[in-house]
Amino acid sequence: MKKDRPICNYFCISPNLLHESKLIDKKTHDDILKDKQCFNKRFNERFTFQVFLSCSDEFNFDLEWKLNDKDPPDIVAKIQKYSLGFELTELVDGDSIKKSIKEDNNEYFRLWTEEEFIRKLTELSYRKDKKMEKISKLYFLKILLIYTDEGFFETDFKSELGMCLANENFNNLDSIKLMFSYSPDMKKCEIINLFGNSKYYNFINKIKGSVTQSV
Repeated sequence: MKKDRPICNYFCISPNLLHESKLIDKKTHDDILKDKQCFNKRFNERFTFQVFLSCSDEFNFDLEWKLNDKDPPDIVAKIQKYSLGFELTELVDGDSIKKSIKEDNNEYFRLWTEEEFIRKLTELSYRKDKKMEKISKLYFLKILLIYTDEGFFETDFKSELGMCLANENFNNLDSIKLMFSYSPDMKKCEIINLFGNSKYYNFINKIKGSVTQSV
């Protein structure tokens, strides 16, 4: 699907720090590019997680968090005695991105069917579930946040996505969430729960209860 380049808030914010000529004198182009990509990734993770916290109805309490030096997870957080690990990943269509790069004046988007979109969510989730295996015992909860700018669907099936992965068998993840880009109608980013086990929801209810009592 071809569309004029929209004016909107993208998740992938890439500030260009290569104006410092001293770096160019001391490093090769490839080294500089690696540094830039690393910085952009960390910047995007911080920005995305801040957006998530500001839009989340479940995590609307004070949460200590920071970027993790060792991936996975991308974000480590703590509240009371509980340590939480958040893994962040973006859902994109690679072919559309390649077309957009070739034709700079236009933005291409994939037209998703419900089956294709859920299949992509499932593949991403199992890949990240496997990745979290080696750190599973280090965190009380492991949470996957999938964020996306995709928004062109054959039918309006967003309302059908809630807990669409509830019957999947994840070995390490306790919760999986999908966050769309900013919605002018909602005045925030829409967040949909795709999966959550009883351990996760018991934790959320317990923390919210303790926060309410302390107010």
